Amino acid sequence: METKLLTKPAMVVVGMRYQGKNANNEIAGLWSQFNARAHEIKHILPEAAYGVCIMVEGMPEGEFEYIAGYAVHQIDQLPDGMVVRIIPAYTYAVFAHRGGFEGLKKTYHNIYQVWLPEMGFTPIHRLDMEVYTDEFKDFAEDSVFYIYVPVKEVM
Repeated sequence: METKLLTKPAMVVVGMRYQGKNANNEIAGLWSQFNARAHEIKHILPEAAYGVCIMVEGMPEGEFEYIAGYAVHQIDQLPDGMVVRIIPAYTYAVFAHRGGFEGLKKTYHNIYQVWLPEMGFTPIHRLDMEVYTDEFKDFAEDSVFYIYVPVKEVM
């Protein structure tokens, strides 16, 4: 599995929020809604869009928070219905997902069930991020996006 370690400074993400289990692919709908409103966000850092997945304490079993958004360098007006999340600085294991949506579950399985344990890393902070650069082509065969998992080495 193509992987690298990268230390990324803290960042602020502004976007739209989904909470649930994504049982009916609601996150795809969230991205559609977000893409229609992304122009409302001011001070965007344009290098990527982010899908931030957070396992929030106290949520029902299997549910998580997902933010479709952009990193910003300043917040002065938050568009209605959008949220702010501060992502701390971390060292991330970065994985490329290539190709279609149908292979995404396998990519996540390989990250969490194979690569991390085999390489002696453990995820931290119950968070990961999907990072969509200009390499992302809506899950076409030649599409690429990156999954960032904050990690620490197991001693």
